[in-house]
Parts: sequence; structure tokens; C-alpha cells
Amino acid sequence: LNIVASTSIYLPQILSTTSATLCESGSATISAVPSEGDILWYDASTGGNLLAAGNSYITPFITDNTTYFAAITVNGCNTYTRTAVTVIVNPRPQITSTTNDLVCSGSALLSAEANQGDVYWYETATSTAPIFIGDNYQTPNLNATTSYFVEANNLDCISANRTEVIAEV
Repeated sequence: LNIVASTSIYLPQILSTTSATLCESGSATISAVPSEGDILWYDASTGGNLLAAGNSYITPFITDNTTYFAAITVNGCNTYTRTAVTVIVNPRPQITSTTNDLVCSGSALLSAEANQGDVYWYETATSTAPIFIGDNYQTPNLNATTSYFVEANNLDCISANRTEVIAEV
């Protein structure tokens, strides 16, 4: 007669996390999904302050990259390893320079530079769809002085204001 026995130790784990990205500042929602139990949110990898309980956590208003830590609690046992979940705060990009153009007639070459990201060109200060993306915009043929407007876009973080660039005829 042979008797065989085995024991398995199962530790709950965090199956997935969702980080967040902000533009300049704000509040973000991050989340973690446990294999079982509930999520507790902390401000440090060990010790620290308990911030909230639940799969999602809405951060306070932040202006810098901040890491939060998700831990699992099962029936009051919460000694499991914490998992880092980060909120990235991107700086707001800016248009750093523009160059107008003067032409007698025809097409003008306008330029703009951003400190980061891409330059988006618009027909008006309130247009919703860009007409061009890039530093140098070749206008269509013009018969009158025409203004265009640019903004910097870095990972969907856009400059605070649009800047006018003029093709003078």
C-alpha cells in the first residue's frame, strides 16, 4: 500500500493594473484586479498610509509623477507584496518659436517649433481638426493675408494657447 499526499500553497496575486497619465496636473483613476480578495491602496511600498480600499483609486490632485501601491487583503490578511501603480504627469508643451512669411502671391512657408511633441496647424483659433502636423507648413496659394494657428501636442497634452502664424500677401 502506497499513500501519497501533497500540499499546495496558494497566494493571491494582482492579475493586472492600470496606470494613468495626466497633462500638467490633476486627479487620475488607477486600478488593480486581484485573483481574490480586495485591493488596499498605500502611498509606500512598505508601511506608509492606507489611502483607500477597492479595485479603483482616484488620486488627489497631483503635479508630479506619483507611485501608489496596491496590496491584496483576504479575510483581513494583508501581508502580501504590494504592486506599484504609477501616475505619470507630463509637462504641458509650448510653442517656442514661429516664423511668418511674406509673399507677393502664391504659397507661403510658415514654421513653428515646440519644446516637445508635434506642432499642429489649424485654420482658426477654435478649429477642432488640424490641417497639418509638423514644423513647416506650406500654405495653399494665397491671394490675401491669412492667419493660421499652431499648438504643441505631446502625447495628447496640448499647449495652453494657440499661437498665430501669419502668411502676409
